[in-house]
Amino acid sequence: MGYSFDDLRQAIRSTGVVRGEAVRELHDALRKADPIGRKEADLLFELHAEVSATEGDRSWQTLFVDALTGHVLGGSSRPGVLRDEDAVYLIAKLGEASPLGEVEIELLVNVCACAERVPDRFLDYVFSALRRAVEEDGQIAEARVGQIRRVVYGGGDAGREGIDRRTGNFLFDLNDAMTGRPNHPAWTEFFVEAISGHVLDDDRSPEEVDASEADWLVQRMEADQQYDDTEMALLAKIKHAIRHNEVWGGIRSDDLQASTSGVVASLYSRACEGGKGGDLYYFSLSASDMLTRIAVADVSGHGPTVTDVSQWIYDSLAARMNSAEGNEVLADLNRLAAERGYKALTTAVVVTFYRPDSHLYFAYAGHPPAYVRRRSDDRWRPVTLVEGDDPANLPLGVDPDVRYDQQRIPLARGDRLFLYTDGVVEAPDADGQILGASRLAAVLDAGSAGTPRDVKDAVLAAIHEHTGGSMTHDDVTFMVVEVL
Repeated sequence: MGYSFDDLRQAIRSTGVVRGEAVRELHDALRKADPIGRKEADLLFELHAEVSATEGDRSWQTLFVDALTGHVLGGSSRPGVLRDEDAVYLIAKLGEASPLGEVEIELLVNVCACAERVPDRFLDYVFSALRRAVEEDGQIAEARVGQIRRVVYGGGDAGREGIDRRTGNFLFDLNDAMTGRPNHPAWTEFFVEAISGHVLDDDRSPEEVDASEADWLVQRMEADQQYDDTEMALLAKIKHAIRHNEVWGGIRSDDLQASTSGVVASLYSRACEGGKGGDLYYFSLSASDMLTRIAVADVSGHGPTVTDVSQWIYDSLAARMNSAEGNEVLADLNRLAAERGYKALTTAVVVTFYRPDSHLYFAYAGHPPAYVRRRSDDRWRPVTLVEGDDPANLPLGVDPDVRYDQQRIPLARGDRLFLYTDGVVEAPDADGQILGASRLAAVLDAGSAGTPRDVKDAVLAAIHEHTGGSMTHDDVTFMVVEVL
């Protein structure tokens, strides 16, 4: 004779456990009524509250999860879609605050995995339950990664290709909460896969990170004032997408974040007349993924000269991206300027970070010196060349035979670099007094504890305050670079 709900309830109360035979009998009975109604669902929750964590729990979990999943997803006019009323029902039955047991969590995961769509409120509830479970575990275990993957991507016919921003924020929140814990390597693999897919596989900007995506990524990664190993693995995957064997940048106004496998940079560039100005910036990453180079140039005037110099920089960086000799890039540019008869005064700085020896190589062509702040120091200090007696390192186009020197300094993870054009220090106030190098250094020092983006924003705010909000005096380009 088959078991009824009342029979099973009596068996539980008399023995304190769930016998596998009783569960199988009830499962057969429920299958005939698939999907079950609300009354049967209520009784399942009632019975579940009386189940002890002993014999029969595994078979009970299967019954409990499968029957209730079928109830909330199979009884509507839109099978596979979790209706708002069913989401509210599940949340009310499971409770809003207290941590859930493994069977309840599996029910939530299974509903999400099987559903074509769930309400945002329900998804947030599931994310919250998973985070509480992970925090109680003290780590992100491999089994939890599997549950999160099922919630995010679904399973079987309900499989989903990518994540949305809501899910991305949950993944970042969980990663921040569990930084430094003995998380399973599967977590890093899944996190990188999900977030990189979100920003690189979208229809709006396929295969690249657009400005809004870059802003979101940096805001999320800098939320806890550090780049952990999982986030570094993400950066290595997407690299704004400055990929190995690539040159990126140009002549354009930008306010964005960029990264390579060696550095992350927060960049601001604005032409004083709008559109394309005379400031240029480029990043390159070597084929080996070991050498990051940044070039910044300030060309006097606008128009065809700037376009030509921009192309020369691009060509030289592309030709020399696998060489640490950044001063040779300046020599290339100076030779071309002389050959073409260009008299426009152009200054430039080329810096190269080489990961294997963790050194910064720097060279100038009449350009304002970069600033460096080491992680162990709260002061920003200028990086200057030790020059000899003969003329060297002059602006491009002044002397076709001038020598360009390159020197180096060690940099470690967390050390920072500030590159800029003279439009920053020469920003005037109403009386014509310029911002100046000393005031720039004071602004940098005051914001040294912030993220690269915070430092960038502080410098921009200082320029606006000094000029009264005007940015028409000159093109302005600067960036804050941090070693990863």
